[in-house]
Order: sequence, then structure tokens, then C-alpha cells
Amino acid sequence: MRGVCLAFLFLVSMLAPGVVSAEPESGHIFVPHVVVGVPDSGINPYHDIYYRPNLTEHPCTYIADFPCDIPSLDLSIGVYTEWEDAVEADRLKWESISAGEWYWIPKTVFVAVHCERPYSSASFQSRMCILDEHGHGTGTTSSILMENPDALIVFKAGGSSITPIETKGVPVDIYSVSWGNIVPVPGHPDVFCANHQRAPIYVTAAGNDPRSTLIDCRKGDPAIISVGGAYAQDRSEETLAAKQVDVVSYFCRPTAAVSSTSDYRSSYCGTSFSAPTVAGALSKVILAIREDSGYTGGLDGDLVDPLADVSINELRDALNRTASYSPEAKYPNRFISAVPLNPVAPWLQWGWGFYDGLVADATVAHMLGTDMAPEKPLGARSHQENVHTARTLSYGPIPAPGVWPFVQDDARSGRDAPDDLTAEVWISSGVVYRGTSTGAFTADDQDHYAFWGEAGDVVNAKVRGTFDRFAIVDENGTILDSAVSFVGWDVLRQTQFSVVLAHSGLYYLHYRALNAEEYAFSIGIDAPAPEPGRFGLPLAPLVPV
Repeated sequence: MRGVCLAFLFLVSMLAPGVVSAEPESGHIFVPHVVVGVPDSGINPYHDIYYRPNLTEHPCTYIADFPCDIPSLDLSIGVYTEWEDAVEADRLKWESISAGEWYWIPKTVFVAVHCERPYSSASFQSRMCILDEHGHGTGTTSSILMENPDALIVFKAGGSSITPIETKGVPVDIYSVSWGNIVPVPGHPDVFCANHQRAPIYVTAAGNDPRSTLIDCRKGDPAIISVGGAYAQDRSEETLAAKQVDVVSYFCRPTAAVSSTSDYRSSYCGTSFSAPTVAGALSKVILAIREDSGYTGGLDGDLVDPLADVSINELRDALNRTASYSPEAKYPNRFISAVPLNPVAPWLQWGWGFYDGLVADATVAHMLGTDMAPEKPLGARSHQENVHTARTLSYGPIPAPGVWPFVQDDARSGRDAPDDLTAEVWISSGVVYRGTSTGAFTADDQDHYAFWGEAGDVVNAKVRGTFDRFAIVDENGTILDSAVSFVGWDVLRQTQFSVVLAHSGLYYLHYRALNAEEYAFSIGIDAPAPEPGRFGLPLAPLVPV
């Protein structure tokens, strides 16, 4: 059996002696629980990691303050052994889902699911709200459950915003966010980043590049638990994972398969899966505290459990103290080379340490007073305090929306970032831009240009040049549409495509060069893109023409 289902606690008489239960509404018997909110790409609800056959009653009957007006999405859960058969059997149900509406899925951990807008690709499942095709959302949610099978999930498909969850009033204890930035988003997080101030426990992926989290408000804000990537079995740091983080967890780990009802795959790597590992482990701690006290509510201000008088700050302190510099290896998968952990000052690479469901057991013991964790070494405390101070100083006054300078991560081109990552590459609809690549993509790699899009916007893009790839991607790095070209084939040196944006947020246009020469591109939002035209004399980098 996969974990202990909350339905096992549906009678007060089955609670442990001395447990105090909140007075339920008529017909409602609330139980200790923990809810994790996840904004991501989609889910495969048929996978047996989500299967909870006893969870057939509306979530509002056992979760305090849960909206009772959320209808059920009755799928063929636990019926078919093949994913394709299950999806086909429920085709009409998937097609009937309305974007913007909330549902819950009986016999699963998904107490609430929602999408902002259907996906735009051609396959059937990608046109459906909520249903996953690419595996990212299935991977992140299953990572939570592999650390804590008793967690309940509130899932929102499309974009990193948690606002729809908050607007609906669905109670959430922890947010696990694996949406990152192709380029850093500087400044205060309340402008373009998630409004974490209404999300007391907010766990985020630090990113899959070696830059510091301090320059990105979605990764480095002091109110966010920023998670980097590492390997427990040989105590090493993943070189691609962002630095100056709070804790680290598995960079590569097994997750549920997107197109299966039972199989796993162990090929997923990235801090996208490190963050939900930590979120799941923290949810395990919260649930243990509530089961011990009998508390059946959710977060109460800054209290995780008012009966046990445990605050969020105390939970964070316990996380910091128990995160390990010598963790037990639970998932030994390793695909990418890494740097060994410094035995003298491991905090320089791992922050407070490594954290997963196994380490969470030590946190539970500390919180319940059965085995108090020692303080971290002075060097670790000093280093992490300095990181926290640097984060705090990184965020100044909040400017007006729309005036941020967006940066690119290609400092080698000599085109518009010759010295550092300070060049402004925010692009606007209806403007043609020209740039000059200094060499092939092995040297010039990939240039990134950012723009803001609203859900439903139709973005028409045009480019001219000898490019290896021209693409539009979302905040999560998912390619929405792309094109390739070939050197010397003039007819193929220009292209255009159209994309419907699934959600509101940041989007990026990528250009990867083949040759050292000039190129031009343009976008039109809800309008035709201007024609880049043939090249004339070289222009200054990124000057509108």
C-alpha cells in the first residue's frame, strides 16, 4: 500500500487517545492533514502514486475551510492498466473541462485542480486543461508524494502564479514552485515574481545554472526557501544548480511517468525536482506535528499548529538545524558530473545542508522534543546569515511595473553584453530589432530576449538570419514553437510562426546563431509582426529600426 490515506482517520474514535479535534460542521469530520500547492504544466492523475481509493468524499468534509462548491472530476481512476485506455475512456470528460474552473478528483490526492487556459499544441492531451503531456508537473507532484505519501495536492496548470489558488480560498500549507527564469529577474519579487507574502511557506527551485540566487528575486528573496541540486550518495554539488541557496536536495531522482498508470522513470534531473522533494519532506514534518497534537486546521497566521504552538519560524529553524551534510542516499541516480563537497566548509556549497524525507525524520524528532538537533557549526551559521543579509539588501524600492531591465545570459557574444549581464534586452510588440552575432553557436550559444504576455495573447514572430534555432519559450523553459535554418539557403533564412500564450507571465524569444553575421527579428502581440526585411548596413545592437 502506498502510504496511509487520510480516509483512515474519518472517525473520531479512530484518532489516538488524547487527540483534540476541531468541532466540525454538520456532517463534516475534520482530520489532521497537510496540503501542498503546486503550479506546473499538468498532471497524469491515473498514475498509482496518486491513487487513494478511500478518498471518495468531498475534501470539504475532512479539510477545514475547504470550499464545498468545487465539483468533482470523476475519472477512470484505478480502472485501467494502460494510460492510453484511461485517457480515451475519459476523453469526453477532459473535453468538458472549463478553463478557469476548479475541480477535485475522487480516489486521488488531488483535492483541487485548475488550469488557466488549455495548452496550444496539436496532440489531444495537450489541448486539454490539467492533463499532462510533457511530464514536468507529474514529476514535481510525484516527487512530493515520494517523500510524504500522505500529502494532499492542490494543483494549478499554467504559469507560476499562485493567485488563482489564493483567490479561490483553497487552504494551502506549503507552495512548491519549480518555475524558474531563463534569465534573472532582478529587484523586488512583488512586481513580476510570485506574491509569496501571502504564501507563508514557499519552496522554490533555485535554477539549473551556476549563477548566484542573489540576483534573481524568484530564487533569492529571504522569504523563500531556495533549493539547489546535489547528490547524497557521494556528497557532491551539481555544477549546473544555482548557488547561495538555503538547502539542497536530489538534482536527479525518480518520478512518476507521465504516460503510465504504474511505472516509474528515473531520468529526470533539475532543481525543478529538488524543490518538491524538500516541500514534500517539510509537509511530512507538518503532518507529524499536527497528528501528535490532534490539530485539524491549516496555517493560522504564522502558526503551523496553534495547539502545539509551533510557528513557521520554528519550523524553518528546525529545517536549518537538521539539514544534513552527510545524508543517507535514498535515490542514487546520477547522470551529470559534480563537484565534491568541501569537507571543511560544506555550507559553502550546500547551504544549511541536504534535505529530503529521510532527513525530515530528524526534524520531526526535534520538533516533538524526542531528539533535539544540535546547532549548526558557527561557520555555517555565519555564512548563511551573510547570504540572508545579501538577499535582503538585493531588494530595494518597488518600481512601476514594466520598467525592469531584462538581461540575457550570453555574456560571450560581444554583441550586447560585452562585460557582464546588465544589457537591457526587453523587447516590445511592433518593433524590429537587429543584432550581430560574433560567431557560431558554440561560441555565441543562445541569446534570450524577454517580453510580457497575457493569457490568450496571440504572438506572431518573425526572424531573418542564419540561425540554429529560433524559438519562443515560457518561464519554465518549455518550447512553445520554434524553427531552424541552414547556412546558404536564402529561402530558409527567414521564418515566422504564431503562438497562443497559455497563461500570463514572462516569455522569452531565443536566438541561437550559426554564423557571425547580422540578424533581425520582431514580434507582434495580437497583431502581425513587422517584417524584418533584408539586411542593409549593420546597426548598433538592439536599436529599433
